[in-house]
Amino acid sequence: MSYQGRRTDSESLRNYQRDEWGTLDGETCVIELSALAARNLGIPRKRDWYRKERIEEIRQRMDFHKPKFAVMYSKKQREHWSAIAEHTFSSDNIWKRGPTNIALTRHPVRSPNDYWIGLGKRLRQMSQSHN
Repeated sequence: MSYQGRRTDSESLRNYQRDEWGTLDGETCVIELSALAARNLGIPRKRDWYRKERIEEIRQRMDFHKPKFAVMYSKKQREHWSAIAEHTFSSDNIWKRGPTNIALTRHPVRSPNDYWIGLGKRLRQMSQSHN
């Protein structure tokens, strides 16, 4: 929301997550790296099955839809996110691939709101400087 210059107070964030985040008619796409569904990481799954195909599919969708930015959660998956971005992330964990600014971040539950607000502002600045 800070990317768009919108309010970032707790109530606005909750409303956005409830009403807009990842919805069919919303502005965000939420997609898993693993093609096999599981409620959490504690559930055993062959998460690497179809991994190459999944990476290629996500990359193709990004190339087709040309989002302004993509946020890839979990630095533990750095190798796979780097394959999608076709780039090894540097220490600032941001890369521009075509029209898309890509940020590699820690998992959301490990990051306070001010981290996300700062990242959104940074991505907005990058986007505006490349227009």
